[in-house]
Amino acid sequence: MRKFLLSFAALSLALGASAASKRLASVTEMSYGDEEKAVYSYDETGRLVSVESKYDLLTIDYSQVAAKKLVITEQDKYDKSVYTYEMTLNDEGLVVRGVECENGVPDDDYVLFEYTDGRLTNFKQVDPDEVEETRITYDADGLVAKVENIDGNSVSENETITFEYGDIPNTGSLQLWDELFSVDLDTFALAATAGFMGKAPAQLPVKAIETDVYGTDTEVFEWEVSEDGYVTKLTIPNEWGGSEVYAFAWEIDDSGVAGIVTDKDGITRYYDLNGVEVSSDTKGIVIERKADGTVTKRINAQ
Repeated sequence: MRKFLLSFAALSLALGASAASKRLASVTEMSYGDEEKAVYSYDETGRLVSVESKYDLLTIDYSQVAAKKLVITEQDKYDKSVYTYEMTLNDEGLVVRGVECENGVPDDDYVLFEYTDGRLTNFKQVDPDEVEETRITYDADGLVAKVENIDGNSVSENETITFEYGDIPNTGSLQLWDELFSVDLDTFALAATAGFMGKAPAQLPVKAIETDVYGTDTEVFEWEVSEDGYVTKLTIPNEWGGSEVYAFAWEIDDSGVAGIVTDKDGITRYYDLNGVEVSSDTKGIVIERKADGTVTKRINAQ
């Protein structure tokens, strides 16, 4: 069930989205009589360093971030294959290009990302024969309003998805791009988990309406939320009378980064990943927090 780990690598506690006091500890998928648990591990500074299931181990290498490069390694526990995914970051610390490598050799295929106001708005998968593009549109409240998946070779494969919302705030800044929004980031989605793909949607949808040349399909999302606002369960009924169920476990984030509070004196302040206040020109990753509570992450070159 490889798809589960790849899909839910898109669960994000992005630094640029919120200063949540909890972080994701694990996600368990239950479907078709099978169960799989993905466990999230962090280092002492609160950075996500690995996501592990019974099938795969994904790890993140931050050693080249100051040089605007992020690397993810995927290890298959069964066939022992190892792949790396090399990503280029922009000045805001967001992924703008990625390529999969096998034995150190890059594929001919690559992916491109674009952002507007810190939100992912365009995703292209480019290979020598075609370009597949995903366009993401937001409303004024920061909700994903529409997703367009465009196949460069076949119009019949194009689809448009719109979304309906109830009142499910996205506490914890989840980014379930694949399962909720049909944005298939594959292994690159782990970069969203680590906070390198922009802001998370402000709310979680309760319905997705997909339209293509064959007609319209509707998918319903049923949520359970804890008293403190964190999602604990997602159920997605299917057309055969069954459902896919995902259980979310959270843990307290005591790394210091989540403890940075909004300044009240009208001054923009800067912090490192340990939550220690630094100057604006400090080299490496710097977290900028404005007086209104807005948080952004950038990389100052060495």
